[in-house]
Amino acid sequence: MAGIKRLPLKNTYNTRELGGYVNKNGQMTNYKSFLRSDDLANLDKEDIEVLYNYGVRTVIDLRGTDELEETGHPIRDTQNKIDFHHKPVYLSDSEAIYETLKVDKTTSFLEEYYLDILKEQTALRNVLSTILNAQAGGILFHCFVGKDRTGIVAMILLGLCEVEEMDIIANYEVSFSHIKQSPFIQEEIKKSTAGEYLSQARYIERALDYIKENYGTIHNYVESLGFTNEEIQSIRQRLVNEDSFSLI
Repeated sequence: MAGIKRLPLKNTYNTRELGGYVNKNGQMTNYKSFLRSDDLANLDKEDIEVLYNYGVRTVIDLRGTDELEETGHPIRDTQNKIDFHHKPVYLSDSEAIYETLKVDKTTSFLEEYYLDILKEQTALRNVLSTILNAQAGGILFHCFVGKDRTGIVAMILLGLCEVEEMDIIANYEVSFSHIKQSPFIQEEIKKSTAGEYLSQARYIERALDYIKENYGTIHNYVESLGFTNEEIQSIRQRLVNEDSFSLI
């Protein structure tokens, strides 16, 4: 599976690698270090075995408590080979957020939503602390469609590794191409006039601009969450290290 980008699981549509991106120093991000994904609630034993064999040893569920209670989680509920952590990225009730989005009916909601996530800080601190202290092996993080909450975490991880901004944006943009294959999402799109399932560049660009305007770099933003430079380097080295392939 060397060089694979999207894992061909039977019961997810947006389980993807953060490996294979070249950073500003010419180093390539490691495969099998971080996976981003949509909802894992429908994983069967075969899918879980694929993840385990691929090297996943930690799963971080970014969804709200209400979402987890509604669907359960096969990694949490049916086996113990992979560590499970529930770390909601948005600490407010997620159902209330979705209701707001349905009423708003504007794609600009997502831009504001992403800024709210970055401003809240506590939730992202919890996620990054979990990553910092995770056991050796791959880490998979996910929300519901694997685009918004997951997209912000992916942006931060790639940014810490100094991946080019155009590649961070491209990593986000491809989300809709995958999630629109889901029959559930296809039905949701028919019912919705808002653009909440789209992954347009401007949504994530505004989040990147907010960090640049207020912190300068993603590294500085993560420092503002309370992490030391040494801790940030430890997180970074899970994805890019001295043994990473270099084009220089």
